[in-house]
Amino acid sequence: MAEAYIKSPLGILYLHADDESINELSFVNSWKGKKIDEQSISYKKTTSPVIKKCIKQLEEYFAGK
Repeated sequence: MAEAYIKSPLGILYLHADDESINELSFVNSWKGKKIDEQSISYKKTTSPVIKKCIKQLEEYFAGK
């Protein structure tokens, strides 16, 4: 299991994955999202290839590619 947080134009996203797929993507502090102190979030680089691919795709999406 792996997890990561990324900043997006719409807010902070939480990603959670197993070895094969993303099994949660949600907005932090949204109605159904994880409730956490946004100042305490660590934006460390992930080692998960699944999350790395997801982050790349989200960055391309938000860049309009």
